[in-house]
Amino acid sequence: MSTRYVETLGDIRPEWMIDLLADGTPERQFKLLFWDGKKSQVEHTLALTWPGGSEQRMFRPGKVDSTITRAIHFPTQVASYGTTRELFESLFGVIKQFSGLAETEVRLLSYAVLASWVVEFTEVPVCIALVGPPSPERRRLLRLLHCLFRRSLLLGEASLAGVSSLPMEIGPTLLIERCEPTPQFVKFLEATSSRDAQIVSKGRILNASCAKVLCSEESLSGMVPNWLGLDIPVPHLAAPLPLFDFRAQEQIVGEFQPKLEMFRLTKYALVRDSGFDLRETTNATREMVRCLGASVADDVALQAQLAALLSEQYHPIHTQAEKELHSAVIEALLALSHQANKESAGVAEITTAVNEILERRGELLEMKPRAVGSILGVLGLSTKRLGASGRGVTLLNSVRRRIHELAEKHKINGEATAAKGCAHCYEMYRKEADDRQDEVADLSQKWDRMTDKERENPLKNDL
Repeated sequence: MSTRYVETLGDIRPEWMIDLLADGTPERQFKLLFWDGKKSQVEHTLALTWPGGSEQRMFRPGKVDSTITRAIHFPTQVASYGTTRELFESLFGVIKQFSGLAETEVRLLSYAVLASWVVEFTEVPVCIALVGPPSPERRRLLRLLHCLFRRSLLLGEASLAGVSSLPMEIGPTLLIERCEPTPQFVKFLEATSSRDAQIVSKGRILNASCAKVLCSEESLSGMVPNWLGLDIPVPHLAAPLPLFDFRAQEQIVGEFQPKLEMFRLTKYALVRDSGFDLRETTNATREMVRCLGASVADDVALQAQLAALLSEQYHPIHTQAEKELHSAVIEALLALSHQANKESAGVAEITTAVNEILERRGELLEMKPRAVGSILGVLGLSTKRLGASGRGVTLLNSVRRRIHELAEKHKINGEATAAKGCAHCYEMYRKEADDRQDEVADLSQKWDRMTDKERENPLKNDL
């Protein structure tokens, strides 16, 4: 029997898995964790006989630069975690304790942590955006997630060049402190947010798909096309939180990383075969919803809880109050779009116009720019930085057309909002006139086809 030596950073086959563990030495070398579907074993060198018995493969850990192995937490062992529910609740408790976030956000982050440990088996890699200005709360939360997400690597900025220089075979989670929705950033997201996306790096094909935690001052949902991530707002906290020093971080790493590694080994097949779906979400978010739901594939109650939580973030407009606010934003945009020489509209300017509309309607509510920015994202209108005036919408011809389409959909069009000389208004009203003419013609034809008896009761015959 011949022997073939193989250096590996991990290998997944239908019947077994090889993963990396840290050996616990100051040099941060690796040892191999082998899982055969029932039990695990840890070896520095692993011998496996290949099907057919003609070859033996001797696996040993691949080489990774020491600067990377020191920056990433690798578990040194595996440990029992109980049930998926028990592990989930433990994650919820530690995130709640050290972040101070609201319960909804803490639970969503708990799903995201689990999803990062089975990232190869979900439709898209989990992606989280921590939304808020740079603050001690945001930095603390990022350090906390660094202790929990699988193989998380803290980076200052995101770029394809930086990703292509990393050993992506180890499947890192990228935690990025500064994110601006530039064209380069959008390309980075596209290359790392699909399981099938590949890039060329140094003459080889590299799969750059990976889990991500991104820090952004504003929601990326209205700024990045086809945004698949989950927004987690990070508020300023008045009350002090427990001390989160190096010792606390090491304790969390030591407790959770071994349990999460065992979760990965025992649940990856269930995650891979999960059929969880939430049809109420839009196509743009459905894959991420399936990703989070698959991470708890063996717990129907946790999946039901996830559906309820996500309905708060991705639900369609149901209440009359929501309709009124969306209507006010669209009416404000329509008025601004009718200013022929206006090239852009800032979120602050739009907010002022919205509040004037609400006041005319007798509403006491005063909206804030952040809330208006979120509605703009829901409406599919991307904002960008306009300079000293902050973020806003560039009033391109396509954007003006979109605003008029929204006005038509929300029945805002009328004499009060129409503008003389506006080609989009003319197109919209001409379409309405054509529709009315078609309707009259249809009624006339239907009347002609009726018998005298049917004409005696036209309402009964849907006329």
